Amino acid sequence: MSPSATPAGTNNAKAVTVGCVPEHFSGPLYLLTEQQSNSQDSSLDATVSPNAVNPRTTDTTTTQHPLVTILNMPGGTGQMIKALQNENLDVAVALTEGIVLNSCTSLLSNASNPIKLMGLYVDSSLCWSIAVSPNPSTPLNNISDLKGARIGVSRLGSGSHIMAVVLSMQQGWLNTEDDFTYVIANDIRGLIDGITNNTFDAFLWEITTTKPYYDTNTLKMLSTITPPWPSFVFAKRANDKDPKFNSLLSSTQQSVKDFCENFNTTGLSLFENRSDVFHYPNQSDILKWFEKVQFAKHSNIVSKSMLSNCVKTLVKANLIDQNELDLWENKHGSILEAICDPIVSLQD
Repeated sequence: MSPSATPAGTNNAKAVTVGCVPEHFSGPLYLLTEQQSNSQDSSLDATVSPNAVNPRTTDTTTTQHPLVTILNMPGGTGQMIKALQNENLDVAVALTEGIVLNSCTSLLSNASNPIKLMGLYVDSSLCWSIAVSPNPSTPLNNISDLKGARIGVSRLGSGSHIMAVVLSMQQGWLNTEDDFTYVIANDIRGLIDGITNNTFDAFLWEITTTKPYYDTNTLKMLSTITPPWPSFVFAKRANDKDPKFNSLLSSTQQSVKDFCENFNTTGLSLFENRSDVFHYPNQSDILKWFEKVQFAKHSNIVSKSMLSNCVKTLVKANLIDQNELDLWENKHGSILEAICDPIVSLQD
């Protein structure tokens, strides 16, 4: 199981280790750590480490407590999936498409302990911006200019990779001589450096996180792409049955409620006080994000049609093999139910 730390004077309960991106979407998770550290309820508790590292490096921030350990993972969904597989995480708060793809392909390859979706975190879709160089000597002004381009990704199987494949599919370039080639850059800092150094031509990343770099002319935004499914889900290993997972979902639900109802005070103060994690020079960017974001009201309820749409898109993008999927479902039944943990209520 995941490593945990027990501060002096506490019990030896095993920590639930939760991975998340060091971005604004993780605000309620950070608020949870503050709320629980001041609470007398020990069913699910957490604190924030004072020595958090800059999320634009490849280092991982560790936040420890006897019952919850939060790990900031700047490498995103691909990094979290690997950490789950290596049992360095118990729960990942990761991109929907990354978890769905990994869970499906794991089942199709008969993996012994696949990753499963255990709940919904952010219900609204993620707006991905397409970042390119602002240098006039390398003019890229339209999506059509990306034909045959080199695309930077954090990891293969990550959201930045999956959405680039979807973009290529939408443009009719997939599996042709005009298709993208991919360069692994680990995280947002590596992606920015790759554009600056002309290691690749473009990359895709969440728009609010990249906007400060557009404002300083470090990058240029070419366009955006928004998939028709929720942004973030909770995920875990199939064989991990820790009863505190239910407590994690309910506690996060309350934290989301407090974060949203008191955003202009609690939320903005959190971002300001935790500048070691959140880097947003213009408060107006965060306010615009908050106007559009919708966190899940019921974490354990997941839309079956949403999952079906995601799987169909991944099949069209040749990330899931349709023939293998058909054979698996003929033998085992619906893969939509199989990729969900029993905690989930899958509804039409």
